[in-house]
Amino acid sequence: MWSQAHNQARHGDGFSIAAAASISKPRVLAALCGLEKLMTRIDLIKKDEARVARITLDSREISPRHFHTNVNENIVCLRGEIEVRLGVVESFNLQPGEIFEVKAKAEHYLVNLLESQSEYLLIQEGLYDFVKVNT
Repeated sequence: MWSQAHNQARHGDGFSIAAAASISKPRVLAALCGLEKLMTRIDLIKKDEARVARITLDSREISPRHFHTNVNENIVCLRGEIEVRLGVVESFNLQPGEIFEVKAKAEHYLVNLLESQSEYLLIQEGLYDFVKVNT
């Protein structure tokens, strides 16, 4: 599972063999070379129609552009400053304690605006899917 391997890879001095084996080779190589950052995700609740996760973005990290067919999500900024981008035109900045709702089918991605880590709580409701949008 991506989140387990990813969390294992983020702890300690480097990537473990078990963690690296379950992440795509290009992503592992890019991360090892410092070319790509990997967000840390800790799943707090993971059920068929509800998910809650605590996610940390590294400095200036950008999440993949995506949408969810049937999932509404709330993003709660816990630390740092996060920009939620909807499509290619709208964006909303979140400071700690602020909440933003992303409706199902809305293309979106998140950007950490700081040189330090930012963290947010992700609350999702609905039958989960993740549809990556190619740019």
